[in-house]
Amino acid sequence: MKYMGSKARFAKEIIPILLKDRKENQWFVDLFCGGCNLLDKVGGRRIGNDKNKYLIALWQGLQTDRELILDISKELFSKARDQYNERENHGFDDFEIGWIGFMGGFNGRFFGGGYSGQHGGRDYVAEQIKNTLKQKELLKDVKFFSRDYSEFDFKEPCIIYCDIPYFGTKEYDTKDKFNHEKFWQWCRETSLKGHQVFVSEYNAPDDFECVWQKDVKVSIRPTKTLNQTEKLFKYKG
Repeated sequence: MKYMGSKARFAKEIIPILLKDRKENQWFVDLFCGGCNLLDKVGGRRIGNDKNKYLIALWQGLQTDRELILDISKELFSKARDQYNERENHGFDDFEIGWIGFMGGFNGRFFGGGYSGQHGGRDYVAEQIKNTLKQKELLKDVKFFSRDYSEFDFKEPCIIYCDIPYFGTKEYDTKDKFNHEKFWQWCRETSLKGHQVFVSEYNAPDDFECVWQKDVKVSIRPTKTLNQTEKLFKYKG
């Protein structure tokens, strides 16, 4: 699935680092799973979590072979967006709002980016649907949740990957803005409980070490790009 901030292009480099010390039957947890573009390339026991309940309803619906809406018009997109903005599902359930929003949303931005539709001979909705359905079988046995990351209490040592909202960048439409200071403290405490916690960000506190990095160009508008360094951090302990 095309998704804002996706790590799909880095997956082949990041995954071997994440799984280097993975034990047999150890859980791999993608705590901010988004478009599952990294999770669909990991085997074994897996947990996918995201605070966006509509996104998780989408993935769970695909797991249970929900009937799909393939003709997502601008009118249908607008109608579902109105329901989403009202936070009341009169004509759609959570799966349908998630499906319409992410399949029809521009550049993987859900309803925040407007309707993608057809432009320049390309059908962006059809492309998003096709790419997402390719992931369906790869995610069949994933246990999906929609919780705040801090609500998890893992009973056995896990490998936990966190692709958080980057500090100082545009966030998705959520009720509460992401508290980075609180998150880094959670990483410290969780690591000290025996879990391996990895975080994707541009920067991290001094007690976290960078275990991978790569220079990239980031598009912020169709006519403007920025040079950034993607990094993967782990608590030094």
